[in-house]
Amino acid sequence: MNIVFDNVTTVCLDELSLELELKGLKIILDDESDRPRGILRALITLDDILRGNIYVDGVDLITFLEKEPVVRNFGYIFDEGIMLSNLTLFENIMLPFSKLENRVDKVELKKELDKWLEVFELELDMDKRPASYRNSQLKLLGWIRTIMLRPKVLLIENPFYLLNKRERGVIIRVINQIREEYPILIVSIDDDFIDQVSAEITTLS
Repeated sequence: MNIVFDNVTTVCLDELSLELELKGLKIILDDESDRPRGILRALITLDDILRGNIYVDGVDLITFLEKEPVVRNFGYIFDEGIMLSNLTLFENIMLPFSKLENRVDKVELKKELDKWLEVFELELDMDKRPASYRNSQLKLLGWIRTIMLRPKVLLIENPFYLLNKRERGVIIRVINQIREEYPILIVSIDDDFIDQVSAEITTLS
């Protein structure tokens, strides 16, 4: 997937021009600003484009996203585990699927969920609410939810944030497992993370 930022201004970006060829694993670095995070947020339209335009494979972003929902194109994994407190964990997993046109088989979805819980070494009661678990566990569950949506590209914000040493090891293993299946664009300023992965690094000047 080819992405071009053409003089884009948002709340985090100031006339940014950048071309990204999304294949394999890519990390965006910029130690002095919030621009890398702004790039991810602009791609999923969380931040409005005030000036300029973004093109995906030659098509402007809004037109591109009209063909399929955002979650089918860009799977965003936030730096914090974002779950709605009034829903159970399973209801949180199901929420984005309920927005899709095609119905999902809950039984098959539950089987896939169980598989990913094992991969991420999580033992959770999915009938409980988020308050029952640590933020790091909810963050890993957020990874699972996004991967299960099977987006075209994974956008990942600060992978190591909130995680302990064991959980960081899990994340490195998972990234190496899925990187052949998904193009992955990561924003991170964590030297420990960057040292543990083999990736193409783009530094914003």
